[in-house]
Amino acid sequence: MLADDLVNLRWDGDVDVVVKAEDPGGRVVTVVVEAKVRASQYDVCRWAQRMQSVGFRQQLEQLGYAAPDVVYLYAMRPDAGAKQTAAQISIGLLKSKGEVVSHMGEIN
Repeated sequence: MLADDLVNLRWDGDVDVVVKAEDPGGRVVTVVVEAKVRASQYDVCRWAQRMQSVGFRQQLEQLGYAAPDVVYLYAMRPDAGAKQTAAQISIGLLKSKGEVVSHMGEIN
């Protein structure tokens, strides 16, 4: 359940969606989504590094968001490397038809 409006942020590159949501236990979590037309292993790794960046997390905090709890990459055309890497490092991967790789917790 969304606890706030969807927001896109524009600093040091774009963040396509940041939103506060409630998990099934009622805890408010920060959900962050990057959208791309195509995604490769490189794109998934770059997104994971950004989500773990201290500077990025500080910027989110200054805007009233906690560190990302749920991280997804949406791609119209993810390649096999993107799918494999997303699964290995626990980033969710979405396509227009739904979830390809589930978000599995903290990014590895």
